[in-house]
Formats: sequence, structure tokens, C-alpha cells
Amino acid sequence: IRCTNLRRADLRGVDLSYIDLRGADLSDADLRDADLSGADLTRADLRGAKRSGVKADSRTTCPNREKWGTRRHDCGF
Repeated sequence: IRCTNLRRADLRGVDLSYIDLRGADLSDADLRDADLSGADLTRADLRGAKRSGVKADSRTTCPNREKWGTRRHDCGF
């Protein structure tokens, strides 16, 4: 999925592991309890997204291209 409009999408609890979400608009989406392990969120828009309980791992790439779990990542979960 590249440059996809998922704004306000209900993705609660969805398995999005290893999905290419580069540049996706996830603003105001409900990502609670979603599995984003290994997902690529490079340049994705996560503004206003509900992110509690999101599952991620060291292979998850955050919007700022940093890996989740590193000091400088900006995933917000």
C-alpha cells in the first residue's frame, strides 16, 4: 500500500505487519491494538491517529525513517 488515503480509517486490531505504508495518510485513523510489526511507515502521516496498544518491533520503520525502539523514532507508540 503506497501513498494510500486511510484517513479516519478504523484499523483497530488489524494485522498490518510487514505492510508497505510509505507515504500513507493515516491521520485521525484508529490504530489501537493494530499490529505494525515490520511495517514501513516512512513519511506516513499519523497526526491525530489513536495509537494505544499498537504492536511494533525493531523492523518497524517510523515516519522519520528511524526504526521503532531507537531513541529518535517518532512513531508515537
